[in-house]
Amino acid sequence: MSVDRDEIETSRGERLLAVVLTAFLLVGAGWVYSKLDRQGLYKPPKISAEDRVAIARYESAQRERGRAAEAVSVTRSAMEDSREAYRTALDAGAPAEALQREYRAAERLYASAQRVEAEAQAELATAAPAGRAAYERRDRAARDRDDGAARTTFLLRVGFLLLLLAGAYGCFIRLRSSRWFPVAGALVATAALMTLFFAADYLNDYIRWQDLGPLVLSLVGIALTLGAFVSLQRYLKARIPLRRLRRAECAYCGFPARDNDHCEGCGRDLVAPCPACGSPRRVGVTHCGACGAV
Repeated sequence: MSVDRDEIETSRGERLLAVVLTAFLLVGAGWVYSKLDRQGLYKPPKISAEDRVAIARYESAQRERGRAAEAVSVTRSAMEDSREAYRTALDAGAPAEALQREYRAAERLYASAQRVEAEAQAELATAAPAGRAAYERRDRAARDRDDGAARTTFLLRVGFLLLLLAGAYGCFIRLRSSRWFPVAGALVATAALMTLFFAADYLNDYIRWQDLGPLVLSLVGIALTLGAFVSLQRYLKARIPLRRLRRAECAYCGFPARDNDHCEGCGRDLVAPCPACGSPRRVGVTHCGACGAV
């Protein structure tokens, strides 16, 4: 039995299911969109062996310089404490030979720490030019890799949205005269909202979802919504013949029935004998008008 969409307006149930379907489609499309992220496409740049050696030497020199400076600070503090104790003993006229030895030993440790610091500073000055140049080359390569990943992500997202839009409007055209037209509307609404989100996303930070939960929710929701839509279509399709008969139309094609025995639109029987009593009975009614049989 053919069903013309114009014969039945879109019901509230269909509109509600279309809205629900749009929500679940947005969840799934958002999950796909978020997975097309440049972090997954970024690969650290390769560093030459020469640059690795230069960076390692520079970083080692920095660490040694830091340790040497800390040692100078500690030994200077110890020397000053020993000197103060030695001077206090001298001023008090107390025996100071042991304190003098401690003070001289602290002076030697401080002088030794200063020599180590000077050597570390010299090594750092030697390693710095090559190390800094290697750092710059590494950072420049990392920026180039990051820019490349960002461009690839942009193109992938544009491609995804173009496919979404093409599919949505393809369904819109194919289903415009179908009872499934609300599904096409949900697809178009999803594509439009995702396009708006894409435009806003490149003015803000990316949304990053870390697990499959949203995708599972989307797939289950889409399946349930489509299942409900199929059930609703079957229910509405079963009511079409009765609605046509109430308007004195052919139950098969909807052509005006008048008082004919056959439809002038499709040629099918409009009246047939009742299986229970044999009285004339309009085709498509649920009960016989003479005996009331189903």
